[in-house]
Amino acid sequence: MAKIELRKRGIERGEMDITPMIDCTFLLLIFFLLTSTSSTSAVKLPPAVHGAEAAEADAIIITVARAADGEPQVFLADDTKPNHETVGSPEDQETAIRKYLTDENAKVNKSGKQRNNVLVKAAMGLKYRDVDRIGRAVAKADFEVQYLYLGISDKKK
Repeated sequence: MAKIELRKRGIERGEMDITPMIDCTFLLLIFFLLTSTSSTSAVKLPPAVHGAEAAEADAIIITVARAADGEPQVFLADDTKPNHETVGSPEDQETAIRKYLTDENAKVNKSGKQRNNVLVKAAMGLKYRDVDRIGRAVAKADFEVQYLYLGISDKKK
């Protein structure tokens, strides 16, 4: 009987290519990022620590509220009374704001100084572009505005 000899093979050292695994991982990551939904709950922000408080007595106040249909309403006072509301196109509102600022700047406050500060009180939930439009109208005032304060009320109006 013939004896069969088996030769031992040397162990081959293979290299593992992990490129397809990395590609698959990134594809899964992109898939889950695109198909996931983000939370729509409101974020509770901490109170401001380093913010400066606006002196309301020394500021001309413009209130921006939100109507039931979501559109902004501009009031030329520290309240939302209908007789203080500006109506019309954004250009008409800008003209009314500039006139209001000029008239209020001509008045003096309790300390005998003109009011050069403007405080825009905006209702929560307004779009930035609506508040920015008011800020741009204030910038076109016929006097130099020293400080423009923007405040957000806690409640939707």
